[in-house]
Amino acid sequence: MVILTDFDGTITTKDVIDGILERFAGPEWLEIENQWLSGEIGSKECLRRQMALITVEASALEQVLNSVEIDSTFASFLQYCFAQEIPLRIVSDNFEWFIRHILRNNLPEHTHILDRTPIFANEVKLLGTRLEFSFPHSGPECTHGCATCKASLVKKIRANDKDEIIFIGDGMSDRFGAREADLVFAKSTLLEYCRKEGIEAIPFDQFSKIQGWVESKRKVPAPSWQPRKS
Repeated sequence: MVILTDFDGTITTKDVIDGILERFAGPEWLEIENQWLSGEIGSKECLRRQMALITVEASALEQVLNSVEIDSTFASFLQYCFAQEIPLRIVSDNFEWFIRHILRNNLPEHTHILDRTPIFANEVKLLGTRLEFSFPHSGPECTHGCATCKASLVKKIRANDKDEIIFIGDGMSDRFGAREADLVFAKSTLLEYCRKEGIEAIPFDQFSKIQGWVESKRKVPAPSWQPRKS
């Protein structure tokens, strides 16, 4: 199996981008957010316009990133996947710089694992007090205008590995990835969407539940044969 997980609201306990926008952007970001939620624009256009509203000093941005907490059971899940050699990928509409900073801040003892965990996300850098960003995982094949096309990533990973794709998420940006996966673990808005669309999904609240499920599926059953009596 290959496991793909969202970041904001899935690994983290709150939406990181929303927190940054609330702190450093004007109220216009909410109008843009509503246009995305209503389907008028894709997440790429939404983020492009929202991030352009932000003016921030490096120290203030780092302070916000340092305040982000993650699921208390994610460390165990990360360790388990690494020890069992189960490929784990983070797929997110967030930005790789922010994601890596938050994970290293919360899991400093697991840096050796985090450095080996691929992250498919947007790119950003701070130039003065303005953010410069790009969307390397949003291509012409994405018909929904996603910042990070999770559906395409699921297809590409399946084509390369031909393994079962497990997708984990919580929000609107996870809809199309969930539709392409073999198995979905969902909560919050994504769970509601899956139920509405008839997509089979297993509810979860923490990664400990997912780890328990994976462990149960990977147990080697006892042999059915009995040793021959001499």
